[in-house]
This record gives sequence, structure tokens and C-alpha cells, in this order.
Amino acid sequence: MIDYSVIAQTQELAFENYQVLTLVSALAGAVRPNLRAVFVTCSSPDTVTVHFALSADTPEDREEIADIIFELEAGQLDPLNVTCNSEVHVHSDHIQLPSNLGRPVFIRNSPQFT
Repeated sequence: MIDYSVIAQTQELAFENYQVLTLVSALAGAVRPNLRAVFVTCSSPDTVTVHFALSADTPEDREEIADIIFELEAGQLDPLNVTCNSEVHVHSDHIQLPSNLGRPVFIRNSPQFT
């Protein structure tokens, strides 16, 4: 008997892995000094949310985030049926990164982020 839940989990993981690879490609050359971490969550087979942790909120960082999301959308296999969203979290203090933001894709090597 075939366990279809395993097949569904494998498809979900493959979708998430593809999003991580596409996001890493979009981040190449786009990591600014204020960017502390990037996480990704795939809440459904057609929705991707990228969480950006910044040390300060600047217009330049917001523009770079928009460019990263554009590159992520451009890299989709089915761009008309996948929605890419972003959320920005600004933390200027010494903090421990929240664990509920999804799968870590980038974390700056800094003593203030553990």
C-alpha cells in the first residue's frame, strides 16, 4: 500500500528546497550591511514568504529587498501560480533570532546574533 502522505511531504520539501536555492541565487551580491538574517517559509504549495531581519530600516534596504523578491519571483517554475511575499523585522539591539520565522537561508556571522 502506498503512503500518500509521504509523497505529499516529499513534494512540499522539494518545493521548499527549490525556493531556498532560488533565494540564495537572488541574494548573491545583494547582502547589505544592515541585513542580519533571511528566513523562508512555504505556507502552501503556492505561497512563499521571505523574512528579512535588519539592524536598521533604510530606503536602500527596502529597495534591495524588493529586488530580491523580484528575482525570487522571476526564478519560479510556475510564476503565475506562486506568490512571493516579504516581511521585514527590524532589530537594533542584541537579540536572539526568533525560531518561528521559518527555514534559515542567511545569518550574518555577528556576535549580536546567535
